[in-house]
Amino acid sequence: MGNKLLHKGFCPVCGQPILHVKRMKDGSICTECAAKVRVLFPVHYEKSTVKGYNSTCVDPLQDAAVNDYEAILKKAKSYRESLLEKYNGYNAVYVVDNVEVDNGSGAFPSPVVNVYGRVLYGTFFIDDENPTEVRKNH
Repeated sequence: MGNKLLHKGFCPVCGQPILHVKRMKDGSICTECAAKVRVLFPVHYEKSTVKGYNSTCVDPLQDAAVNDYEAILKKAKSYRESLLEKYNGYNAVYVVDNVEVDNGSGAFPSPVVNVYGRVLYGTFFIDDENPTEVRKNH
C-alpha cells in the first residue's frame, strides 16, 4: 500500500492538503490557515448537557466565510500587533478567572491548585521550556 497521505481535500487559501478540517461557513481550511486568524475567532466551551457531555465546544470560525479569508487575515494581523503593543511584546496572555485549592487526599495527599481562565491571545504548549514564565519577543 505504501505511505499514502490521507487528506480531506486541499486548502482553498494556501493549497496544502487538509489533514484536519477546520470548517467555515462556505468550506474548509487547513489548521495552519485557521491558526493565523484564530485570534479573532477563539474556541471556547459552553456548559451544556448535550449528548451527555458537560460542555460543548463552540468554534466561531464556522460562521466566517472562506471567501472573506484575506480580509479576515489582514484584520487578524492588525489586531495581533495591537495586542503585542498593549501587552509589552508578550507572545501570549492568559487571564485567570478563578483559582481553587484542593487540600488533597487519597492519590493526591499534597494540596492541588486548579487555575481556571482563558487565553486572551497566543498559545501555550505543554512542552514549553519554562511554562511558568511567559517569554517576550525580544
